[in-house]
Amino acid sequence: MPDTGIVVPPKPPRPVLKPYFFLDFKAVQREIITIPSYINISLGDETPSPFTQHRDGKREYSSGIKVDYANQQLIYKFPKIFSEKLKFLFELYYEDTTELNREVNIKITGDGIGPPVSDDIIYQQGEITRTFVSIETNTDQGVIIVHLNRKQDDEVTLKRLAISSLRDISSGGGIMGAEISHPTGLLLFFAPQPNPSRDRITFQFFVPEELSGKSASLDLYDIAGRKILNIFKGKINQGYNRVSYKNKNLNSGVYFVVLKIEDQKRIKKFVFTR
Repeated sequence: MPDTGIVVPPKPPRPVLKPYFFLDFKAVQREIITIPSYINISLGDETPSPFTQHRDGKREYSSGIKVDYANQQLIYKFPKIFSEKLKFLFELYYEDTTELNREVNIKITGDGIGPPVSDDIIYQQGEITRTFVSIETNTDQGVIIVHLNRKQDDEVTLKRLAISSLRDISSGGGIMGAEISHPTGLLLFFAPQPNPSRDRITFQFFVPEELSGKSASLDLYDIAGRKILNIFKGKINQGYNRVSYKNKNLNSGVYFVVLKIEDQKRIKKFVFTR
């Protein structure tokens, strides 16, 4: 190249823009497909659990016990679970009727397991009946679906549903010899409901044992990453938690809610409409 004597100045470096708010989308994506080795859901609340696919409603009996109910079928759906063997615990309950007992068929299906598993259970009025179902999972694929189907001319009711990981079966088979693993320490933050929301929105999250009793905060940010308000601040308990917020002054738009407990942080996006 000939020497023309013209000196071309180097291009100035591009400015580094520091965003108000950083979203770790990889972490969020992993949270969606991964759940801890233990889930414990108390049912019968006004807002269905994030795993509930179908129920006709909820009941609270005179004893104070609450259940999900359906005239035909209750359905719950769970994402991929990274465990080769799982134990499902079902707590069945009803009262305030003339029926002495009820019969339900529990069926577990989905591309996340091998052959479907099915069992018929009879439960009596006024007594909490606990039954266990074990399955083997396909850890390379998707969801697990739990169906509870009525067997007679009565409704089906469920008080609680729990899932444990079976690490070792030492008694030559069967549930009773299983060693149940402990929570993995993963904090779960489920999708806000409803989304979009016109006024009231509910945030649901699962707190592992390791974070029980720790200080937690739930903060709201706008699309620019500016903190708008604090929804919750205080000690949090292990298990399934729910916090509701009623919008009074916020404009329509996209917002982010940040759940933080100790050094763990989870972020969800939602929309307010007017």
